[in-house]
Amino acid sequence: MRIGKVVTIVLLLFCVCTVYSQEKRKKCRALALEGGGDLGSYQVGVLKAFVDNLPTEETQWDVITGVSVGSINAVAIALHEIGQEKEALDWMINLWEEFTKTDIYVNWRFGILQGLFFKQGLWDNTPEMDYLTDKFTDFPDRELKRRININTVDINTGEVYKFFEDLDFDLVPKAVKASSSMPFAFPHTEFEGHSFVDGGSVWNIDLSGAIERCHEIVDNDEDIIVDVVMCNGAFLRDGEKFKNANVLQYYGRYQEIRSYYATMSDYCEIKRGYPKVNFRYVLAPSQELPGGFLPLNFIHDEMVKNIEIGIEEGKRAIEEGTNALEDALNYVGRQEFCSNEDDF
Repeated sequence: MRIGKVVTIVLLLFCVCTVYSQEKRKKCRALALEGGGDLGSYQVGVLKAFVDNLPTEETQWDVITGVSVGSINAVAIALHEIGQEKEALDWMINLWEEFTKTDIYVNWRFGILQGLFFKQGLWDNTPEMDYLTDKFTDFPDRELKRRININTVDINTGEVYKFFEDLDFDLVPKAVKASSSMPFAFPHTEFEGHSFVDGGSVWNIDLSGAIERCHEIVDNDEDIIVDVVMCNGAFLRDGEKFKNANVLQYYGRYQEIRSYYATMSDYCEIKRGYPKVNFRYVLAPSQELPGGFLPLNFIHDEMVKNIEIGIEEGKRAIEEGTNALEDALNYVGRQEFCSNEDDF
């Protein structure tokens, strides 16, 4: 009898220790998605490669943060349960392959001149909210099923606002529209007493938010794994083609360089601030993606091509075990871009 009790106690202790050990090993997986207009299709390709080629548990993201178009992709995944990543990516690819520019924005009645002189943006992006509202009817349970940050900025105060998964489901499309209301291109979005514009007006990727939301799940930074998919800010084109550029092209190049250093500065600052966090895959396009000066064409063939490029580069990152940012960093000769010293 005593032996039976001893065995029972040992087994109970073993079970308790096993459960405790598993809890201690619990990880939080986060995904941070940059803004970038129709280049968000590249993100879908990268994520498709991850979901199809990595072990299932490694793409079960607990937390997703999105800025501008990244918020569309973030919400698309958050509409699906953890464990339904394949279904989420299939739905996202269908979304990107079927919608057109007019699903996102249209001309004002009297064209761009009306937008330039009488509106707050060149185009009217009201259709985006209507389109997403319609697409979200695919999900009758009407809830976001993962921790999510939708980032936007109050144009009046300059303050960053974040909408979370507890937002009323009917308001999610409006929050996404607020996050993607690119100044100059689109009017601000009036929402909850604020005038919101594109979250990229302050920063184009929410890394710190991803980490802080993971702190709701795990206590230690060592247990946080972050995947980052950029699509715009961390890529610099070959400058040779700008030797004979016109004024608008030079201005575009200026914005490209500015965006590149701002994006990389943000990334390096967060990486230095959280040295124990595992930034696992950090991808940016290693080649110029199809698109114009403003990545707002939403042309079907270009978006399909971007998805294909994303799939290729996602697979390569998995195979090589390195991040695709190395190509971009080496382009400007900064192989130690994220050193422990101040780069700026």
